[in-house]
Amino acid sequence: MSNGWKYYNHALIPATPPHKSADGKTLANNPLWKDKRVLFARWTSDYDSKCETNWWYCIKDKPFDISSINAKKRYEINKGNKNFTVKTINAADYADKLYDVASCAWGEYTININHSKESFVSGITSAKEITLFGAFSNEDGSLCGYA
Repeated sequence: MSNGWKYYNHALIPATPPHKSADGKTLANNPLWKDKRVLFARWTSDYDSKCETNWWYCIKDKPFDISSINAKKRYEINKGNKNFTVKTINAADYADKLYDVASCAWGEYTININHSKESFVSGITSAKEITLFGAFSNEDGSLCGYA
């Protein structure tokens, strides 16, 4: 994130929620423009307008209630909560473990995926502004999955 803006799908978007005003003053001189992947900037103005527009946001305005989902999904969520702890992790700190998890998953695919450990580790550690969530086993504390 740079000066209140972040890169997303070849665009600069505000780091603020849609109902907050984007800081247009910092947009022109934003260092993210130097990234060759950035093509345009997109932001929302006049949020929650009374007249109909062509842009829509889907907003969940009620707290999540686990009892509102079916029993199988509730069971899977509760089983995951019982067996794993999820927390935000730094990619550089867990690069080798992330590769181990990914290569184990790739082994289950029907197509052959060949990524060298060196290229995976260098790619994951050089990624900027990436947020990773690691799922750690409650049994032995090992990293078992990530998103």
